[in-house]
Amino acid sequence: MCYVLLAFLLLLGGDVFSKYISGMNFRLFRFHEAAVDISTRLMGELASAKSKKFEVITNLNAAQLQIIRSSRFWEAMSTNIEVTFDGHGMSLQGTESEIMGFKVRMYEHVVSQIQSRNFPCDQFKLKLLRKPDVTQHFQSVFEQMKLNVACTVSANNVVMHGLDDSSIDKASATLNRELSETKVPLDSASLAALSLSQWKDVVKTLKENAKVLEIAVAADKSSVTCCGISNEVDAAVKEIRTFLQHNAIVEQFISMPEGNVVYIRKHLTSEVDKVVKSLEKDSVKVEPIEDGDRSGFVVRGSSHGVQQAALQLVDLSKDILEVVHDSDLLGTQKYFATKRGKESLTAIENKSRVVVLVSEEQLAEEGDDGVATSLLSGAKRAAPIVKSEVRVTDSNTMIRVLKGSVTDCHAEALIITISEDFKHTDRAARLVAAAGGH
Repeated sequence: MCYVLLAFLLLLGGDVFSKYISGMNFRLFRFHEAAVDISTRLMGELASAKSKKFEVITNLNAAQLQIIRSSRFWEAMSTNIEVTFDGHGMSLQGTESEIMGFKVRMYEHVVSQIQSRNFPCDQFKLKLLRKPDVTQHFQSVFEQMKLNVACTVSANNVVMHGLDDSSIDKASATLNRELSETKVPLDSASLAALSLSQWKDVVKTLKENAKVLEIAVAADKSSVTCCGISNEVDAAVKEIRTFLQHNAIVEQFISMPEGNVVYIRKHLTSEVDKVVKSLEKDSVKVEPIEDGDRSGFVVRGSSHGVQQAALQLVDLSKDILEVVHDSDLLGTQKYFATKRGKESLTAIENKSRVVVLVSEEQLAEEGDDGVATSLLSGAKRAAPIVKSEVRVTDSNTMIRVLKGSVTDCHAEALIITISEDFKHTDRAARLVAAAGGH
């Protein structure tokens, strides 16, 4: 209400106001003086504002805008013009004559003087420089060096813009010095390490800790390329090489008896799964190999993971007891190859937590008349094998248990095994008789 009343009294004129404040204190009089002063200044500013105009210049490219902004040539001009910049252009506010003078000076002393030079650059660096944050970083570096330049990227070149050759050369040299690129070669083992979940974590951490850094795997999977500020690239390459060294996928064969491998596969599957799961971050894979003397486990994964898995698999194997039963009964292998023989083995394995393997080694070749015919015909046989021996001290006699053909065993006396009912077998008698010539 005070402002409205004051404005009304001012419009009435000084005489009316003097009469109105008769009898009022001096403070109100001072308020009147301040109000008159403010009103005078506001009216002056309003008159000045009416004489100003606002103009937006949008026909300048990014390099021109940057150099105009950095040059700040208008600060040396005796003008009250206001200059603002945004991502699309520049705005001018002032009187029409001031704006016209500004534009003439800008085109004569800046825009028309800008030089542009191309510098060859590989595509990886060009891709990095196309990122706004990377361009902004290097533009800040140029400004700190007081270089009035701008950097843009064409299809195959870095284009440096400036008002003189010296500034352009310094900016180009700075860019080459600050921006570097290094390739880390990959082989099959280290390439496989890039499939680990830890690889993504490494890349993420490196980028978060760097100002300018790009990491990419080559299209042909032959290398990992790091591009960015030189010292940050050096640190990233060192970290990547350390990661590949510790996480490259390797392979190791753990030799084991075939029976142990079969037993682990059949009865210790859950234990093997626990081993693999505990080393999941190391991408450990375990593959059983059942191939006689070449049996074992193939373990693949990082060097650390393979080492740990090998130790645990060997520990599993240590708890498995292996017993070998030699059989001299002819036809043993052939029997267990039949349906009935296989069912017998299955019944044994189901009844007890065991694995039964039948050796494929053949003791002798069979003819039409069985093994006896083969032996009598003089077919080549393996030499007898000593399974055990005991020396009787009193009589100085050596008792040996041999495995082999009875006709190839030379001794003072032969004890020939017979059937469970101790009946003499015609086959054994025939062999001994034939060998002795009786």
